[in-house]
Amino acid sequence: VDGRRAIVLAVMRQPDANTVAVVDAVKAALPRLSAQLPASVRLEPMNDRSGSVREALHDVKLTLALTIALVLLVMLLFLRRLMATVIPSLSLPLSLLGTLALMYWLGYSLDNISLLGITLAVGLVVDDAIVVLENIVRHIEQGRTPLEAALAGSKEIAFTIVSISISLVAVFIPIFFMQGVIGLMFHEFAVVVTMAVLVSALVSLTLIPMLAARFLRGDQSHSTLHNPLARSFERAFAAVLAAYQRTLDGALHWRRTTLLVALLTFAGSAWMFMAIPKGFFPIEDTGFIIGSITIITDAGQDVSYQRLAELQQRASDIVRANRHVASVTSSLNNGGGRMFVSLKPRGQRPDMDSVVGELRRELGRVTGLT
Repeated sequence: VDGRRAIVLAVMRQPDANTVAVVDAVKAALPRLSAQLPASVRLEPMNDRSGSVREALHDVKLTLALTIALVLLVMLLFLRRLMATVIPSLSLPLSLLGTLALMYWLGYSLDNISLLGITLAVGLVVDDAIVVLENIVRHIEQGRTPLEAALAGSKEIAFTIVSISISLVAVFIPIFFMQGVIGLMFHEFAVVVTMAVLVSALVSLTLIPMLAARFLRGDQSHSTLHNPLARSFERAFAAVLAAYQRTLDGALHWRRTTLLVALLTFAGSAWMFMAIPKGFFPIEDTGFIIGSITIITDAGQDVSYQRLAELQQRASDIVRANRHVASVTSSLNNGGGRMFVSLKPRGQRPDMDSVVGELRRELGRVTGLT
């Protein structure tokens, strides 16, 4: 390890165990193990696979927070009322809390797949609440009291909310029955999104009408603009709407050209689908490289172990000298060498592909190594 003789102990988790929990338990046990070792022996953790898991969860949580903030901002800009924005916003945390409760009941955990489903569901769960609220506001603007508008508006829109929710759930039905590794992995994703959609429908048809009847006022006009920011947004929205109308008129006037462009777009999409590179999973930068080194010499299979050790040591020195490498664990057997390379934090180095390419070029200059 980094040029020093060492005994490497790898702790592997069980398939149903949590990586972060296992690493935390191992780290908690290290002081007790170190106290039992001789003074000449040091116990040092070389690689922590939970680091990439923690960073991935942090990124997903940050994306979730940004998604919620953007959803609230869009609602405020279009509804232009603070209370009208707060009411559907309350459906968001309640729907997510209900989804988490169902996840706990089903035995699911928070991981990359479930958090991906929750992040996607943020934009879906608020749709039902906005549809219900807008219909209630329409009745208020027609002169009804908030209570009458809430009862009539929710009754009118109930079937629409149910149909929207069922349509969204139907999209994920094929994932429920998908076979193989992909089906096993994304089954949890489909379940989480489905539960979020169904909970949001229930919240939209119960909580939103109740809050609208209690907090909305009949003297508020949807078109009333109270500040320069709202007026500026309204002018920008009107300009976009006018441009859309002109574009739509042109598309309807040149119908054959529009149809031809649509067909070309479909054909181009099919060609790009076939031409684009495909893979099972995207490459993930975990900051850890496992590399096998095959040592080839002119001496053939009867090359001495000492010669193998010299080449392995030289390769280890080259990798350890790289400016992007934090530590190197090198091992050797009769068939060749093996390295476990830990890279520096992501902010202190380029992406992993660049580092691997650089190491390959450096090791390629050594005769006898592949």
